[in-house]
Amino acid sequence: MDKRHYDLLKARLEDVMLNGCSHITRTELAYWYGKEKIAARAYRDLEAEWQALTEGQFGRLMMTNKIEKLNGQTRGKGGFYIFAEKDLAPVCSEAAE
Repeated sequence: MDKRHYDLLKARLEDVMLNGCSHITRTELAYWYGKEKIAARAYRDLEAEWQALTEGQFGRLMMTNKIEKLNGQTRGKGGFYIFAEKDLAPVCSEAAE
């Protein structure tokens, strides 16, 4: 990974640490890692960088990869939101009835 791409990745991780979440498109991640498809290695690397940055104080790096579709077509470039495990909280503390 080029240094400039590493710096962009680290900035996204710092955004999670300081603000609670960030967004990475699949296109960005593939470009940063110089791959056409994202492999498990990239996700393991994200987790390792996250743990190094936070010294394990924020739990695991979590993600959601919801891709919005409208009339059967993907909107935008897709991607996922990343956030800290420690920031997870249920929407409601009681089960829906």
